[in-house]
Amino acid sequence: MKAMFDGIKNIGNLGNILRHAFIFDTKEILLTENQAIFALSKLHKSSAGYVNKQKLVYLDDFQKYLKNYKGRKICPVPDKKAKNLFNFKFKENDLLIFGDERGVPDMIKKYADEFLYIPMSNKFPMMCLNLATAFSIIAFEQFKQKKSIRRWFWWM
Repeated sequence: MKAMFDGIKNIGNLGNILRHAFIFDTKEILLTENQAIFALSKLHKSSAGYVNKQKLVYLDDFQKYLKNYKGRKICPVPDKKAKNLFNFKFKENDLLIFGDERGVPDMIKKYADEFLYIPMSNKFPMMCLNLATAFSIIAFEQFKQKKSIRRWFWWM
């Protein structure tokens, strides 16, 4: 699986994303030309050094990349067509498409083949999760589907 992000503005979010992408075996993190330029030293700190371990690719033309991408393009948004994350079956060449901290713009949603939502308790009236948190939940679910996670945790 790969993941694309359009316009991340918070370096802490990007650092968390890079750590979890590495831990949960995401092949690449793709950043669009709309990204804020982060100081490498700050990104190294916010990612706990994983910026040097995770493949990070800057896209000059993300629309061309999305048009030509051969795998499924999956957009995690609350949408009537969205499928429950825990009933969704990931494939090796899936591409997750995220926006920035405010959500996924319509110009990116139009490229999606599938839509996902993360089921949440209705105890708190929150419509969305933090960008890095949402990515981490989805990355863990795809990792769980393709690996036997029992061997990864000492308490299991």
